[in-house]
Amino acid sequence: MKLFESKKAKRIRELEVENARLQDELESLWYMLDEIAAADIANYTQLLEDIVKQRQQDALMATSVKADA
Repeated sequence: MKLFESKKAKRIRELEVENARLQDELESLWYMLDEIAAADIANYTQLLEDIVKQRQQDALMATSVKADA
């Protein structure tokens, strides 16, 4: 019975080590996702600001008054 307990304890230890490795991997992946999300927000914010500026310039360039010829 002692041999079985030893194998069981060894397997439990192996699983604990694997669990710790996977938890670390998970934390790294969440960190990467946070970084990607922050970069996406920054990129889209700049894109939207550029679009708004362009629309404002277009509105200023447009005129509804006809010139006398």
